Amino acid sequence: MRILYSGLFLLSFLLHGCGDDGSFHLNQSLSLSGRVADGYCERALVCLDLNENFICDDNEPSALSDASGGFRLERLEPAWAENAPLVAQIVAGQTLLHEDTGTELAQDDFILSAPPGAYRQLTTDGAVFISPLTTLVHGRLLRHPAMSMEEANLIVRGELGTAASLFRDYLAAAEGDDQPEEYARLQRLGRIVGQSLPGFLARYQQVASETEGSTTIEATAAALAQLAQHAFDYASVEQQTDDNARQQALEALLAGEQPRSVLARWALPFEPISAREALASGYYYLRLDGNPVCRLDLFGATLTNGTYLLDRRTFSFTAATGSWQQRSPEELAGSGLYHLGPNGWVWLTGNSAQHMTIQNDGNLILETVGTGHRRLMHGLLSQDVAGLPLNAFASELGLNLPEDVLFPEGSRYYLGLQTGLDDQYQFFASQPAQAGARLEGLIPPTEAAERSRIIEAYGHELLLRVMRGSAEAPQPVALALLLKDGFVWHGMRFAAVPGQTHGFNQIAAESLLQAYASQANAAAQ
Repeated sequence: MRILYSGLFLLSFLLHGCGDDGSFHLNQSLSLSGRVADGYCERALVCLDLNENFICDDNEPSALSDASGGFRLERLEPAWAENAPLVAQIVAGQTLLHEDTGTELAQDDFILSAPPGAYRQLTTDGAVFISPLTTLVHGRLLRHPAMSMEEANLIVRGELGTAASLFRDYLAAAEGDDQPEEYARLQRLGRIVGQSLPGFLARYQQVASETEGSTTIEATAAALAQLAQHAFDYASVEQQTDDNARQQALEALLAGEQPRSVLARWALPFEPISAREALASGYYYLRLDGNPVCRLDLFGATLTNGTYLLDRRTFSFTAATGSWQQRSPEELAGSGLYHLGPNGWVWLTGNSAQHMTIQNDGNLILETVGTGHRRLMHGLLSQDVAGLPLNAFASELGLNLPEDVLFPEGSRYYLGLQTGLDDQYQFFASQPAQAGARLEGLIPPTEAAERSRIIEAYGHELLLRVMRGSAEAPQPVALALLLKDGFVWHGMRFAAVPGQTHGFNQIAAESLLQAYASQANAAAQ
């Protein structure tokens, strides 16, 4: 994908040395040490990929890994480790994969990677770690070039449900760390993602070879980015105990990919866009569910004193008529959720207002009227998607359309970052269950990932059921139970962690709305 975006950070010319505690990875002699693992990988070719073509070229600093997966890159320029990713080429018939169950010879050619700046993620032994999980972080960066490595890392950690470092050698940490069970889980996750990698790369590269104008570089970047989109799915696969079920789930993920449409999208340039420019043509977010209901959020109605009032329209699809009908404000006022805010309980309806403020730096602050909850939108990019198959957004929107259904002229896609500035709690308005003896039945005692904590600001006891992994992980969403006045309320917690946000201008949003209606109508018949 051609990225029209700049702003990479350069290393200072004066680099710190490696301290006694191994706290720096890049020393004064400009060398870089690390370890590569999908099981420890021996005879993998590791390099700083200076031209970002996912291949270790002759003129790039490179080394073969040893039996412990270790490597050392010498004679580096100061900015290379900050700007270039690390790539490890796993070569079929050459690279040995040392698992705890034994040693295998690699059966497929594939790559592992770590994002630019990975040396800043400290490990106890001062070594950079390259694994299938660091490859997910790199894939996130490839998907959104305005994202920082730290933001990508937080997003992937949240989707995997782990508070542990993804840049820590989980094979060694599982034996001696203070979180041995969590690092053992990361080892299992790494193995699962590693099983998917060759298939994703092979499929995208095969389609690229058959598609005029597509390149191997674009195919590799698209494959890694799509792989990263499935981090949440891999965490779900890891929870399955049956090996056959795991394998079938991985095969289903690959089968659901749309390489031809994704590659068409990947070839289009992204351009940075200001909030004002995006609002000028409308910024719509489509929320699709199985009812089906599609919500369109238009960012930018009336500007008053530097603040935009969010105009929200909600449509319901009726299978009998095959049409969408806009729901009235009166209907929306009758539906909603309880929100727990700093000042206590607030009932928000389906048409509750949000205010949007454009800051001097061009970023957006969205504030929910009533609760005071705020979200920051930043790093907005725009893409001209006219003529692109709607299927290019299948993974984000759950679409499965013919390849010849295209976006009309004037369609634009927006990609941004969104970070909650505080945790948000939403609770359903249905009749709550009585607390006390019934509480044990609501949370199975076998769930090891549960925790309870007192929310001092609210004075209520909140129990979170973490859906996967560590209870202390930066999980975007967790199931929540609230004990209030002797009753148990069911709801969700949305944590203040980074995430991606997707949007379209009005022309593109309307074509997606019509396509989803056609798909839902066909399914209902």
